[in-house]
Amino acid sequence: MKRCMRKLPGFCAGALKFSRWLVLLVVVGLAWVPAAALPNTEPNRSAAADRCLAAVLDSPSRNGVIKAFLLGAHLDGIVTEGDADQALARLDSGLFKAEAKRVLVNRFTADELSALADFYGSPSGQWVARKTPEFNRDLLSALKRNEWSLFGRAPGTAGREGTFLLGAVAPMTGEAATFGQSAKQGAELAVKEWNSKGGVLGRKITLLVRDDRGDASEGQTAFRDLIQRDHVSAIVGPVMSKVALAGAFQCQRASVPMVAFSATNPKVTAEGDFIFRACFIDPWQGTIGAQFCYQNLHARKAACLFDVGNDYTRGLSEYFRARFSQLGGRIVGFESHYTGADDFRGQLGRILAQGPDVLYVSDYYNDVALIARQARALGFIGPIVGGDGWDSPRLVEVGGQAVENCYFTNHYCSDDPHPEVAEFIRNYRAEFGAGNLDALAALGYDAVNIMLDAVRRAGSADGAAIRDALRTANLPTLCGRLRFDEHRNPVKSAVIIKIQNHAQRYFTRIDP
Repeated sequence: MKRCMRKLPGFCAGALKFSRWLVLLVVVGLAWVPAAALPNTEPNRSAAADRCLAAVLDSPSRNGVIKAFLLGAHLDGIVTEGDADQALARLDSGLFKAEAKRVLVNRFTADELSALADFYGSPSGQWVARKTPEFNRDLLSALKRNEWSLFGRAPGTAGREGTFLLGAVAPMTGEAATFGQSAKQGAELAVKEWNSKGGVLGRKITLLVRDDRGDASEGQTAFRDLIQRDHVSAIVGPVMSKVALAGAFQCQRASVPMVAFSATNPKVTAEGDFIFRACFIDPWQGTIGAQFCYQNLHARKAACLFDVGNDYTRGLSEYFRARFSQLGGRIVGFESHYTGADDFRGQLGRILAQGPDVLYVSDYYNDVALIARQARALGFIGPIVGGDGWDSPRLVEVGGQAVENCYFTNHYCSDDPHPEVAEFIRNYRAEFGAGNLDALAALGYDAVNIMLDAVRRAGSADGAAIRDALRTANLPTLCGRLRFDEHRNPVKSAVIIKIQNHAQRYFTRIDP
């Protein structure tokens, strides 16, 4: 019994999509289901559910089964054994049992519940459970959608009655963690400002943040949990295009509006009409970078280096190459590297042998710092230019003198002289101290304001109504007035930032 219980992550050994074949298998092949069919009445279902729960919750394996469920479902961020032990100590057994019973009774017939109850005590049933690990996955999903009630909370109900639930997905850990932390703080500031003015639709706004760790698979889980488990009305984020591509599909399928923070790959909004973004897209950013190099830096020969495993970095370099060539410049090197590489001297050696005036490096800040140092060590003295992936204090901390007098396109700059930027910085510092006032903080702030402005104008938490209001957005943001084009990409300004005296300095703003 214990061995079987450890194998099963839920509270009963049945899956919604497998339950009918299971009953047939039991009746025909194993003969351990009662021969007499039970009328599918509420009392019969209730009694069978009680037997099923008793086999688990009243057994010595009870805590192990619940703990496995908590770990498998990552409830309330539970990811370690210690987390699960603390949750078990807080668990209200009565609520837990009542909620599990409610799900069972609502999902299964009396016959199926009776079969599942008997299944727990059957050696044959234990054999099936061991051989079929996905056996109760659907039931686990049903319980996941209701787990807040197990702890005496119900955010889905609260969202409908008294709270507007806004989801957020960002990398709180991983290679882009500084971006995620900044976007989260910017989003939190915007939510606080809305709540100070009464919230939206007469409700307080609750922001639920999930960590995607900069990984598409983790992001997919984060989006699924926000939609299916937390029942949010809308989602802001994520940061990275590869995560956004995974999440946009789920938002579109569930009709949940999404405004990405900084996912600049054009494919993101192509997922469907519920998908928007707060940032400009790679074609615009790559094009502006090329124009800046050709017109402002007077470069005529350029070379590109990028992460081949990242849609963002590859796309940015491709658009740069197309525009620079169109202007009359010559691309003398177009080199890639694998994700996680830390030695770029081979690619740089081939590039520098061609004598480029400028290097266009579209990577994120951590790789850019290493590339810049290695390029300088190999003798390159010209400017290095890139995109918004550079925007982190770590760029200067790691790159040092190697990134001095280099440039990158961005959505915002903290010393931009426009008054709306100064007000944001003042409020941000009052809330978070010195903080990391990078573009992701601004985009997190803008994305929430874009979404909540649409909710206010829609007058509804309905996904389709919010989507329709987003289409007609026309509001001031930290990067100028924003509206959306027919592909749900923003039409707004971009800035050029220069690294000077080991700090980011506003260089110029380029309007659409």
